[in-house]
Amino acid sequence: MQLVVARRAFAANFSSGLICRADDRADPVLVVAPTLVCGREELAFIGEVLREAITYAAAQFAAR
Repeated sequence: MQLVVARRAFAANFSSGLICRADDRADPVLVVAPTLVCGREELAFIGEVLREAITYAAAQFAAR
């Protein structure tokens, strides 16, 4: 069930320009792939995209 949310969040992240993947080898997680050198602006972008995508995925899951 958690992986379903992670995969939906992945799809929303990718469409927003954030490269990541869903991984359930242990606990379901989203693995992000930031640039090798990133500062506050890039980390803020990652946080914003993740927040929006997880909120969207959770709402989609709850609506089922």
